[in-house]
Amino acid sequence: MNPLVVVRVLEPLIFVVSVILLVWCSLQRANPLVVTFRPLWRAVTRRGYLLYVLIGLSVIAVDIALTAVDEGFTRAVLKSRGQDFTSLIWKIEGDGVAWFQRWMWTPLTWYFAWVYVIVFPALMPWAIVVFDYVGETRRNLSLLAAYLLNYLLVLPFYIWFPVRECHVFSSAGREHFTRLALDDLHPAIMTVLRPMSGVDNCFPSFHTGGDGGPVRVAEPTEGVRLAGRRDVRVRPGLDRVSGHPLAGRRWSGDAARRRRVPGG
Repeated sequence: MNPLVVVRVLEPLIFVVSVILLVWCSLQRANPLVVTFRPLWRAVTRRGYLLYVLIGLSVIAVDIALTAVDEGFTRAVLKSRGQDFTSLIWKIEGDGVAWFQRWMWTPLTWYFAWVYVIVFPALMPWAIVVFDYVGETRRNLSLLAAYLLNYLLVLPFYIWFPVRECHVFSSAGREHFTRLALDDLHPAIMTVLRPMSGVDNCFPSFHTGGDGGPVRVAEPTEGVRLAGRRDVRVRPGLDRVSGHPLAGRRWSGDAARRRRVPGG
């Protein structure tokens, strides 16, 4: 079977299962299937809820559309200054990511691939369904605001500050170079992901900030009761694992940046 077909089929299935797993970890006495799929019904039956979902999806659609025309933005920068800004980031970080990757081994590669490809984007729907279940509408609105603000903050960098992924830059004739860890598993994984992430839009990236938003909004509820329920615990620990640099795509500073800005 074509590897691309396998990845395109398995990725959404693993994504849904991972959201259900995160819900199960957060709401131990609730039915995770009911909690996960309840918002889908509410989006159909409640106009205001559908609007909330459409706003979130529109940000993703704009991100994909900008990625499709990203080369034009990069050419404009190269024409004006002769090079992009990757070397500037490398002068600050050096080959730190490559050094960190020396400690990787196959089981960790699989784990971080799951964290990077699946868990990070799953944090948004996970937070939405958990807050919906416990009636925390205000937190869901805060989550949407953080999501939009994160995108507005990184949008100028998309257009005027191109930085190549560290595995592309550091592999250019360097002794200690960063590799794309996802390719260690299979190149088809990155082939499927590439339309949603340009090769030179990674500092700061929308994706590293986007995964931090749900955790920042959820943090005040960690280890305490939500909506008066003793069985509700939000444990966003998986997001603390920095899979972005380990995957060889993002620079370490980008991963650290998500702890500094709203939504990150």
